[in-house]
Parts: sequence; C-alpha cells; structure tokens
Amino acid sequence: MKDAQDLPKPSEEFERAFTSSGSIVVECNCGRTHFCDREDAGDFEVGELEGLREANRKSPDKVMGWDCTSIGRIQVDGKEFAEGCPCHAVTRYERWIWDHRAGITEYLFARLRRILEDAKGEVASLTVAGKLMGLDEEVRDIEDAIGRLHKAAVPKAR
Repeated sequence: MKDAQDLPKPSEEFERAFTSSGSIVVECNCGRTHFCDREDAGDFEVGELEGLREANRKSPDKVMGWDCTSIGRIQVDGKEFAEGCPCHAVTRYERWIWDHRAGITEYLFARLRRILEDAKGEVASLTVAGKLMGLDEEVRDIEDAIGRLHKAAVPKAR
C-alpha cells in the first residue's frame, strides 16, 4: 500500500471529470476500503456497518470511515479508485493526460472533425430541396464552433 505522501492529490477538475458514481462502500485499487460511517448512508447488510467500524478500529490506514452518504468511484484504465483516498494513485493518470495534452487535443479535434463529416453526409442524404428543417445550417454552426474551439485550445496546450 502506498503512503499518502507518495503522490500529490489529484486536481478537483480531474476527480470531477472521472468520478462516475458513488457508493456506501468503495474498494480502492490500492487495497483500502472506504465506507460511509453513517447509519443513514444507505442499505448496509445486517452487521456490515458494525463490521466496517470494527475493521477501521483495528486498521484505520486500511479501512477508512467517512462522515458522508456516498463515496465517489473514480474509474480509469479499467481500475477503480476511491475519491479522496490518500493513495492519490489517479494522479499518475492526470499527469499522463497533462503531459500529453497537445497530442490528446489534436486527437480529440480530429475525431470531432470526422464525426462532423459523417453528420454532414447524413444531413446531405436527408436533405430535400437543399434544406431539411435547418439541419444543414446547424451542422455549419457546429463546424464553425469546433473550428473556433480548436483554434483556441491548441496553442494553449503546446
């Protein structure tokens, strides 16, 4: 098990972007168990909360109770991490994304352009007499917006 000082805490933006759901008990990839230490947190099995509290008393660094009603699950690379876990293991993924942000930005915009081209093809195939309820205009607006976003984002990423 990693110590809290091994990695810095991930940014709030990263946690917010990758926290997919919450639960009353979350097993972090580092091996720690996190649980909501409140009777009103949810539907614990009979004796489960008491068992978690006892495990916390015996190993507070391995079983961690929180005064909350839900613990966030951060899922990255097929692994699950508990939001707020002192292992901060998700920081490795955040660092990788940040270190490769220019390439990731180029990739995302290339994919968006391809999706836009596919959408334009769909609109063209559905167009009757040159117009289909304004969809052709909406596609142009989206294309312009993607271009503006790309122009604004790429120089900052490099």
